[in-house]
Amino acid sequence: MEEAKRRIAHAVSIGSTSLSLSYLNLTSLPQEIFALLPSLQTLDLQFNQLTNLPENMFTNLHNLKVLFLLGNNIDTLPEDMFSHLINLEILNISNNLLTSLPENIFASLHNLRQLYISSNQLTCLPEKIFASLHNLYYLHISHNQLTCLPENIFVSLHNLYDLRISNNQLTCLPENIFVSLHNLCQLYISNNQLTCLPENIFATLINLMSLHIDNNQLISLPEKLFASQFILDSLNISYNQLISLPETIFHSLTKLTILAINYNQLTKFPSSILNCRNLHLDNVFYFGNDMITDVTFQRIIETMQDYGDHDHENE
Repeated sequence: MEEAKRRIAHAVSIGSTSLSLSYLNLTSLPQEIFALLPSLQTLDLQFNQLTNLPENMFTNLHNLKVLFLLGNNIDTLPEDMFSHLINLEILNISNNLLTSLPENIFASLHNLRQLYISSNQLTCLPEKIFASLHNLYYLHISHNQLTCLPENIFVSLHNLYDLRISNNQLTCLPENIFVSLHNLCQLYISNNQLTCLPENIFATLINLMSLHIDNNQLISLPEKLFASQFILDSLNISYNQLISLPETIFHSLTKLTILAINYNQLTKFPSSILNCRNLHLDNVFYFGNDMITDVTFQRIIETMQDYGDHDHENE
């Protein structure tokens, strides 16, 4: 704690806008500890041993833009914990012991751009927890214990670019859960327990460029699942239990350059893969299936090889 006090005194003396108290083995902090630092814009408290925080600890930090609380032992956060941080742009509370979050904990964070709450022990999230975060760009809630997500939980996140909900225990997703995410470019749903996906779940994600639904328990995919993904660049559906794929499933994926379908139970390859004229054989990962004897598969592979050879000739 003495080192923390020394750093704070120095920051006060020079009117610093940045303060790091990381890796100091702090177990607690006094409520008024930041009272003399109203100009602070970046506060780093990561990787200490904090278990709880005084509710009014950040009251005076109206100019704070970046707050790192990751890597502590925090198990609860008061609903008004961040209510005074009206200019906050980046908040990281990952790698803690949180089992739940109050519905209005982020209600005042209208300027928040990046929110990281991964690697906690969250089992559920309130439906309106992100309702005020209209400017959010990155949202990472991976590595928790979420078993389901409310249908309207992302409805206000019109500007979201990157969403990661991997490594949870999700068994299903509502059909309209992504309906408002028109600007989403990267979506990670890997390492859950999904057995199926609604046909229109990605229908509004017209700007999606990278999609990862690998390491689930999917046994089939709807024919029009990727019908709106005209600019999708990378698709990972590996490590599922897929036995077959609809013939036209890749029809819209004309911009695809990377495809991972390895370690499923596929015996045939959909001919619509030939629509993916930007997809070269070197970027198709299909091992761990039993397609080697399929004549159609061999023809597709040869055709894709021809695409690659043709492109090299034009370089």
